[in-house]
Amino acid sequence: MMEFLSNFFSTSQFIPHGHCYLWKPELVWLHLVSDVLTGLAYYSIPLMLVYFVRKRRDMPFGWIFLMFGIFIVACGTTHLMDVWTLWYPTYWLSGLLKAITAFVSVLTAIEIVPLIPQVLALPSPAQLEAANCQLAKEIAERIRTEEVLRESEQRWQLALRGNNDGIWDWNVKTNEVFFSLRWKEMLGYEDQDISNHLDEWVTRVHPNDVEWVTQAVQDHFAQKKSFYVAEYRVRCKDNTYKWILDRGQALWDEDGKVLRMTVSKKKNYKQILK
Repeated sequence: MMEFLSNFFSTSQFIPHGHCYLWKPELVWLHLVSDVLTGLAYYSIPLMLVYFVRKRRDMPFGWIFLMFGIFIVACGTTHLMDVWTLWYPTYWLSGLLKAITAFVSVLTAIEIVPLIPQVLALPSPAQLEAANCQLAKEIAERIRTEEVLRESEQRWQLALRGNNDGIWDWNVKTNEVFFSLRWKEMLGYEDQDISNHLDEWVTRVHPNDVEWVTQAVQDHFAQKKSFYVAEYRVRCKDNTYKWILDRGQALWDEDGKVLRMTVSKKKNYKQILK
């Protein structure tokens, strides 16, 4: 093993490469400067590739840049080795470096082949610009829509304040209910006493009225009746019951499924103790 290593790094078996150039200074300097500059350039390029990959961790296929970096470093080393062998004929070492470079080069080429379709499938700058323009339009449209909805909500709130009726709006999909402040006041509740859930209404309906009130809602949802109309008793904050009159209208989607229902409540002024 020691003899092999000795022969591997030996400079006595061969003549320096400079003899091939007859040690003509201008020819030696031409090869020396060319190989040194090429080697330094090859070493600088991987540094920039590594810097780029570290800064752009979102870049797809970042690993292929690192493979290119290894391949380029190996190429640069063979050029610097050519400078070394001008005076020191360690051709076994030079051949080993070239073999390593060949292996890395072939491996990089093999890895590139399956990447080509994936790279071609990436959107072009023009496509990205078009997508960004479309996204900007959608965002602007959404902002305008939200502004319209905000104005509509403000008008809705103004209408509620000017209306003496209590309003509740039921989102059937989520079971969330908006109870107007007037609706709560009619039963003696403060705004914070009642949350936005259907149970807040159901649990306050008089036990003797729950079944037929629920049936009235179902008949309207099934479109057996054009409007939801029900007169029933609701428990107030002081545990007394008030008669109220509900009138409501549901909204259906294209498949006939109920989306929401808005109901107006009027006090009927008949009051009983629990």
